[in-house]
Amino acid sequence: MRLIGLMSGTSADGIDAALLGIRNGSPTLEAVHCEPLPGRLARQIRAISRHPTGGTLDAALTLDLQLGACFARAALTLVRRAGLHPTAIHAIGLHGQTLRHRPKHRHPYSLQMANAQRVALETGITTIADWRMRDILLGGEGAPLVPLFHAERFASSQETRAVLNLGGIANLTLLDTEGRIVAGFDCGPANCLMDAWTRQHQGCRHDADGAWARTGRVLPELLARMLADPYFAAPPPKSTGLDRFNPNWLRQSMARLDASMAPADVQRTLLELTVESAAAALDGMTPAPQRLLVCGGGAHNGFVMERLADRLAPVPVESTAALGWDPEWIEAAAFAWLAHRTLNGEPGNAPTVTGARRAGIMGAVFLPG
Repeated sequence: MRLIGLMSGTSADGIDAALLGIRNGSPTLEAVHCEPLPGRLARQIRAISRHPTGGTLDAALTLDLQLGACFARAALTLVRRAGLHPTAIHAIGLHGQTLRHRPKHRHPYSLQMANAQRVALETGITTIADWRMRDILLGGEGAPLVPLFHAERFASSQETRAVLNLGGIANLTLLDTEGRIVAGFDCGPANCLMDAWTRQHQGCRHDADGAWARTGRVLPELLARMLADPYFAAPPPKSTGLDRFNPNWLRQSMARLDASMAPADVQRTLLELTVESAAAALDGMTPAPQRLLVCGGGAHNGFVMERLADRLAPVPVESTAALGWDPEWIEAAAFAWLAHRTLNGEPGNAPTVTGARRAGIMGAVFLPG
């Protein structure tokens, strides 16, 4: 079977499209494509996701349809570049763009946008979307959902391993030598705050390789204030997103501190926040991981990788590329793999991770006809 995974992370700068081939139950990454999101849509996503009440219904639904067209285009471009026809694709696992994730709300929910009806109609491919709500209705957090894929690809009978996904938000998965998921949860911000700060002060999308952060120094008082947020000490299951860790949160953390803080020092401190929140979460894991595998865009940040290695020594820290999986495409590939499980009637959540009452088949199926 061939399946496509589509998702856009909290940075909202592009759509990751991954083509996964599954033969005899084993997944292989066959082709990838990144479709840039128009700047106008990226700004709308950030504005709506940070708005206290989500903005207007009209704006949200219009954005949903526009994103559907973008995601459909990304899928078709990937198919074309792979030299295939859409009829060769069994299904699309459409994660879409998260605008709200509130599993602790009085009426808990998680909202991802990219109109699945439009994706199915414009690609002619069965599309599976709305991945998180069933887990939430079963009493879970609805996130993270990728630990099942981490277990499928990265578990080892020789050592306990942790997988750290550094997207906009960081999530951790701990795998024992039996291939079981011991724990999995969002441990805090990864790139979302660093990217926002870089856009504000450098006018570019991200701090490539952590070069700007290297020019700054850690601000101990700011770091301590950020790490004092109750989220970090809360026990799992837990998940988070831009609803919590956003530029407003950073401004509140900086309030009443020295107003002359250099932007490069703040960037360096945000990088240390990413490293320390992940490392502190790993410190408390049992059994202790004997290796850390890093995926997501943050795996390409050399300074982040160096600091993780320093902080966690002597535990080896390496990219999932060492095991043949480009770190950039793990999440998109995971939703293609989860779509395969949905089609086979297999559960797509791990109750030990999300806290759901039981495992369930995730996602809603949208047919192209």
